[in-house]
Amino acid sequence: MQGHIAPGWVVGLTALAAIGGAAVALVVTALGPLDLDPRDPERPLSVGEIYRQAAPGVVRVTAGGPRAGSGGSGFVLDGDGHVVTNAHVIQGADRVEVFTPGGEPVRARVVGTDPSVDLALLAVPPDTEGLRPLAHGGDARVRVGDPVVAIGAPFGLDRSATVGIVSGLARQIPAANDVTIAGAIQTDAALNPGNSGGPLLDASGQVIGVTTRIATRTGSDDGVGFAVPIATVVRAAGDLLGRGGERPYVGFVAVDVDRRIAADEGLPAGSRGILVVRVFEEGPGRAAGLAVGDVLVGVDGRRIHDNPEFTAAIRRRRTGERASLSLIRDARELTVDVTLARRPGLADDRDPPTTAARRTPG
Repeated sequence: MQGHIAPGWVVGLTALAAIGGAAVALVVTALGPLDLDPRDPERPLSVGEIYRQAAPGVVRVTAGGPRAGSGGSGFVLDGDGHVVTNAHVIQGADRVEVFTPGGEPVRARVVGTDPSVDLALLAVPPDTEGLRPLAHGGDARVRVGDPVVAIGAPFGLDRSATVGIVSGLARQIPAANDVTIAGAIQTDAALNPGNSGGPLLDASGQVIGVTTRIATRTGSDDGVGFAVPIATVVRAAGDLLGRGGERPYVGFVAVDVDRRIAADEGLPAGSRGILVVRVFEEGPGRAAGLAVGDVLVGVDGRRIHDNPEFTAAIRRRRTGERASLSLIRDARELTVDVTLARRPGLADDRDPPTTAARRTPG
């Protein structure tokens, strides 16, 4: 299905092997200018200028412990020492360090993780020498064909840069716990093991996403990479910091209703909504009577057509509030009232990513 990634094709970008010694940076000044900044077309930024502007805000992340992965990349989100990376980068770690532009390791505290969007928030001392917060823009202005630069630590090579374009938008890619990340940015900029958690930058040098996955048959870059959009990153970071409120949760997995599903479920031609394929035992949806096979078609009296619309409707509510879900069951439309709960996994849930596709959390 267009916009969905088949299971078995998508892998994380954590490093396969760490390379010891001094940090290695890729020289990019010879790559020439991109056709850049639409706000100042007479003064385009070169790739080298973007790199020099952003590289001090990019770090290599290492994860220590018997069950830890090999680490990846990250970037400085703000002036308070908060660093964004992928949740799978620090999965299973009992010690996390970031390496500054000078190559110095700094112990990082895990503020929290949100595996549902494969993001983790770390904290280092705000006065750590050499670190610079990166500016981030709105991903709503991103267009297919826009030039992009990815900076990260592929194979442990600190602050390496690659160049490409935005190849697609609104992709759905696997996350943890049988759910997907909606709205991912697709790029052909080379991404390899170790790039996970690094920034994807636009032509003005602003972060538009966090690189997280590649689709591949070989295990290495085939020119199909994905980034979590910056709006999702900022929202998740706010949740983890307690600034944005806890993300409300119903507790089910659903797929968008298309023509095939509508026919299989005996729904009228042209039906829209989301088909519930799993209900979590301890979730509020189960307590409210939600069942596998239900087709959700509305929230609080407003029609929803797909998973993104459902997610947007639920996120307008707060934990502890009641939401009215309109659904079709056995050819009848019913209403179920559910009390929204706090989404699990926002503090210290480091379950590994799954390769399930076409699914979005409720």
